[in-house]
Amino acid sequence: MNDNNKNIAQPAILSAYTPLSIVPLTIEGLFANSRYVIPIYQRNYAWGEVEVEQLIQDIYDQSLLAKNKNYYLGSLVVAHRPKQINDTGDIYETIDGQQRHTTLSILLAVLKNEFSCSLDIIKQVNLYFDSRLKSQSTIQALYSHGKQDHLIMEQESAMLDAYNIACDYLTKLFGKETVTKNIALTNFWHYLLHNVVIVRSPVPKDTDLNHYFEIMNNRGEQLEKHEVLKAQLMNQLEKRQQLAFAKIWDACSHMDKYVQYGFSSDIRKRIFGIGLNETGIVFSGKEGFEKIIGYFNAALEKTAEKENSSSSISIVKPALNRIEDIFKAASKSVEANTEDNNGEEQFGSIINFPNFLLQTLKVMNNGGARESDIPLDDKRLLDVFSKQEVDPSLFIMSLLKARFLFDKYLIKRERDKDWSLKKMKYYPDTKQINYVNTFGSEDSEGDATQLNHRIKMLLSMLHVSFPAMIYKNWFNGVLQYVFNTNSAPSAEKYLTMLENYNDRIFYGLFGSYSDDAEGFNFHRIIYTEDTVASKFNESELYKGTGVQNYIFNRLDYEIWKECMFGTIKLTVNPKRDMARICKSFSFSMRSSVEHYYPQNPIDEQPKLISTILSRGVDSFGNLCLISSSKNSRLNNLMPRAKRDHYPPYEKNVESLKQQLMMSYDEWDSAHAIDINDHEVAMVSLLKQKYSTI
Repeated sequence: MNDNNKNIAQPAILSAYTPLSIVPLTIEGLFANSRYVIPIYQRNYAWGEVEVEQLIQDIYDQSLLAKNKNYYLGSLVVAHRPKQINDTGDIYETIDGQQRHTTLSILLAVLKNEFSCSLDIIKQVNLYFDSRLKSQSTIQALYSHGKQDHLIMEQESAMLDAYNIACDYLTKLFGKETVTKNIALTNFWHYLLHNVVIVRSPVPKDTDLNHYFEIMNNRGEQLEKHEVLKAQLMNQLEKRQQLAFAKIWDACSHMDKYVQYGFSSDIRKRIFGIGLNETGIVFSGKEGFEKIIGYFNAALEKTAEKENSSSSISIVKPALNRIEDIFKAASKSVEANTEDNNGEEQFGSIINFPNFLLQTLKVMNNGGARESDIPLDDKRLLDVFSKQEVDPSLFIMSLLKARFLFDKYLIKRERDKDWSLKKMKYYPDTKQINYVNTFGSEDSEGDATQLNHRIKMLLSMLHVSFPAMIYKNWFNGVLQYVFNTNSAPSAEKYLTMLENYNDRIFYGLFGSYSDDAEGFNFHRIIYTEDTVASKFNESELYKGTGVQNYIFNRLDYEIWKECMFGTIKLTVNPKRDMARICKSFSFSMRSSVEHYYPQNPIDEQPKLISTILSRGVDSFGNLCLISSSKNSRLNNLMPRAKRDHYPPYEKNVESLKQQLMMSYDEWDSAHAIDINDHEVAMVSLLKQKYSTI
């Protein structure tokens, strides 16, 4: 046993604990002992691509950063159930933590069945579902046999999707080789089993579980790392500065609202001007902070005079020697007396607040000397800030500036709609606030020919290619540009920057370099002027389902751009008019690489074999990127059946490359030349540089 695990409860020593003990369990210990039941009042399994990939990435990161230390995933809150006559081990009812537990079960299933990882000690998953036979049979079947195509329609789709997502993500991290031939995967596997720890925490006996679950779902959040950071920075400020710091911080923290809405109507107009887009104060650093301090302190004095008594919203500074006291002081602020209810949350942010804090710190420091100086991982938030010399006054104004720029120049997801690239605008005559396009005509929403839409398409392409909240490096490159641009960029200038940045990412990460040349990472792409490779490394296309998502997304963007603004006629069949399809196309989260001609054809159909296609069914021409759910359902259907499933006038198109493949009447070995010609055309588009258009 690893020395670092000697204090962790292992299967062999669990007898030392009672069923009501709080027990730290390795993943091996969690699955090798006891049974866990998901009660009927719990929601169905709901984790998707972002959550599944994030869990895997977190474990992978920790296995590299601290391979000999344990990584605590969190707690599993349970209630001990009395044993029945035939029960051989303890049974627990899961109250909190079932999404993570289910995902870990699916991850083990993928490693066991797709990568041949040995799980002799874990004979079957120990997760059971009350009154949900479909969920029960799916999780057990996935662990025992992996994905079985003939059972797809009978199984829980969310679990199947998670299985595919985990398989694809592990393939991207480690390749297709099984654990016996893959040292990196072996290290990850051992770290997962022996160093990843969950704390099992039973509730007291006779607890009303339904009531407890309701409380758990509605309880206030515990003090989070970004709240601790807020308190630590405030402790460095003078008493008169604290209120303004706290109000700016709070306004910036609500990522689903425009930052202007975080301030009362009067102070909002003072900071951002009548039209809500002035930058004189926002961009003026410490000088601007002093002005904002004056606004808030004046508002506080006015409130105190109005009440003619000791104000209940005092900013008297307590003894700031305890983090609890600092946090309480940080939480007090002037209540906004708003005239417009300041904002329902109609936008979804592509990044959370803790990671946005790190993004701001990184652009403030021009990236740091090395990428590792300021890692974009919110798990390390406090540690990263502790190693930097952060001036609280300068940082809070940089944060406000970054939030203002994020709201205006980076995309959000508009509720029940598409991606959004809008700014706030105030109309004095009607005293109304509205959201209008950041660039161009205010009422050109959805017009694919407008520059605002083209910029939105490019930003959304980058986001769906790298969707994780942590290490959102593409985001940092864009934020760095708008943060350090002295004046508001025009649409043309911004688009040019983004197009060149997209090329720099593509040729930087996937370029062809000599053996002795140092490769590029995002830090070098963003924060240096080093020249990236001039040629694409086409071996990146030879990885079958391991081809990176970004490559497919970049290609779809190039197809869209060529159809909308280029001169090359891409439409193969007028029934699938690519210009019409592209007008309504929008990038969505996709993570599953599909073989258009299937790897394992149904009904004894022939395999795709031809001397023209050197990689056969894995040829890039035969691949596209779609959602895991659609790939699960249609995986082994023949091209004609898949084409029938996607009618020519369907609006929710996932892949433009797939639409082009479906334009061909025949797609098989006899027509391999068409598949090869399609691949040649797609690779040519993929490699196209903005400067050549």
